Amino acid sequence: VDHCPTAMLVPLTLFECTSQIEEVTQPRLISMMLRFLRTLGLIISVFLVPVWICTLDFETFGELGFFVFQVIAVDAIIEWIRLSLIHSPSILSSMLGMIAVFLLGESAVSFGVYTQEMLVLVAISNVGNFVTSSYELSMANKLTRFFLVLCTLFYQRIGFVLGLFLCFLILLCTDCGPVSYLYPLVPWDRKEMLRILTGKKK
Repeated sequence: VDHCPTAMLVPLTLFECTSQIEEVTQPRLISMMLRFLRTLGLIISVFLVPVWICTLDFETFGELGFFVFQVIAVDAIIEWIRLSLIHSPSILSSMLGMIAVFLLGESAVSFGVYTQEMLVLVAISNVGNFVTSSYELSMANKLTRFFLVLCTLFYQRIGFVLGLFLCFLILLCTDCGPVSYLYPLVPWDRKEMLRILTGKKK
């Protein structure tokens, strides 16, 4: 519409959102490897930080508040840098790179804005988020990660489990037409799931 190169495909399921064109154009072994790496990146982008938080014990409310601040600060800075690189001329990209190094480097850690562990974990999560082929899905995954982080921070392991259950319930209730959004996982279709996992053409 109006010279826009974007097309809308319906019905679109969660597993279709994670696929890319090379999965059907490359040899089977390569497409399976690409699918595995992309799925691993997606899982890491959503669950790495919440699972790591499950291993921590906060003794005071101040420690908890500082941790929440770190998660929000690092994620916000990475998102600001990504948005600024998209909407800025290429001549400014080197300068923005220097700013990114300052904001996400040793200087910010030495100032006590966040710890090195938090920086590494959130950076890995964002790299895993970038391998998701669908921009809309990557943004949804980022919001899901933030929701799980908050649930885990305030209610620890019980909050993580409840957050997972709520996210699964939302996906289960999402309407995408004649099939479930989680198809072929729900309802289970072994043949279609095998096709998606192996990159086999329809």
